[in-house]
Amino acid sequence: MDVSIIEKEMVIPREAGDDETVVFITSPLNLDFESTMDKFVDVYEKSEESPMVIYKLKFSTLPRHNGRKLKISSPNFETLSYDLNLKAKIPLFLMIIDPNGTIGLTCFQEYRNKGNKLYLDGLYEDAKVEYQNALACDDGPEESDIAQKMEDVYNCTTSKRKADELFNDKSWIDAKHEYEKTLALNANDTHCQNRIDQCNEYVGETPRQIKGKIVDNEGNPLIGVKIEAEYLKVNKKGQIETDKNGSPKKGYKSVGTTNPDGTYAITVLNKSKFLKFSKGNVLSQEAYYYSGTTVEITNDAMDIALSGKVTIKGVSDGFVEVTKVISEGTSDIKKELK
Repeated sequence: MDVSIIEKEMVIPREAGDDETVVFITSPLNLDFESTMDKFVDVYEKSEESPMVIYKLKFSTLPRHNGRKLKISSPNFETLSYDLNLKAKIPLFLMIIDPNGTIGLTCFQEYRNKGNKLYLDGLYEDAKVEYQNALACDDGPEESDIAQKMEDVYNCTTSKRKADELFNDKSWIDAKHEYEKTLALNANDTHCQNRIDQCNEYVGETPRQIKGKIVDNEGNPLIGVKIEAEYLKVNKKGQIETDKNGSPKKGYKSVGTTNPDGTYAITVLNKSKFLKFSKGNVLSQEAYYYSGTTVEITNDAMDIALSGKVTIKGVSDGFVEVTKVISEGTSDIKKELK
C-alpha cells in the first residue's frame, strides 16, 4: 500500500478495569485489518466524516502489547505491515493517507490538485483544463484561489511562448528575460530554467572569477597592469554579430587592474577565452614600457610575467632599446641601437 502514516499518542481517560488497547485510524481509503498476535482485529466502530473514514480497533491479547504487527490492506494498494507500539489504556492514533492526494477528496479538491501538479510540471494548458473542471464541481467553496491560478497559467503561457519565439530567433537576452518572468511564477519550470542556462551559454553571461599575480621577468610585482577580457559582440536585439564568414565578432573590454602587490581578481564571462595584459608607459627622461601579452584562459589561477623595455630620448638615429627587463636598482643595463 503506497500510503503514509502519521502517529499521534494521546492519553484519554478510560473506564475502570478496561485493559484493552485501542487504535483509532482515519483514512480516505476503505481498509481491512489483520493482526499477527490476535485471531481477529475487532473493528468495534466505523464512521464516515467526509472525506475520511474513522476506524476504531481493539486488541484484547494482554498483557503483551509490543511486537504486534498490523496488516492493513485496501483494493488497488499493496498491503502495509505496520509495527504497533502499544501501551495499556493509551490509545494510538494513526492516519493513513494517499500521498498523491487523489483518493477520498471532493470533486473540487481532486481537480484542483491535478491542476496544481500539472502547473508545477510546466504543463500550463493541461493545468488550465483541470482548473476549469474544478470550477465546474458542485462541492467547491464559495471563495477559492482558482481565479488567481488561472491568471498565473495565462501569464506563464504568454511569457513562455514569447520566450521560445525569441530563443528560436537567437535573441538570447530578450528570451532570457521572458523565461525569467515565467520562473518568477513557477520556479519548478525546468524548460525555462534549461533555456536560461542555454541563453547564458550563448551570450556568455555566466560569470567566472580568475585570480593571479603579474610580475616582471625578475619577479617584481607590477602595479596598474590593465586587464582586458575577450567578449562576443552582441547587437541591440541580443543577437551575436558575425563577420562575412559567419564567425562571431569578438572584442576586448577592461575588467580590472593589478593591485600594488601585483595581484588581481577579476570576473569574466564564460565565453571569454583570452585575456590581454598591458601596462602603460612610465614617462621620464627614460621612458619605461612593458610588452603587452594575450594569453588563453586555461584555469582560474593565472600568474603572468611581462617583459620590460626602456627608450632614451635624444639619440639622433633613433631610440635606444634596452633588452633587459627593467627592475629598480639595476645598473648593468645593456643598450643596443635600433
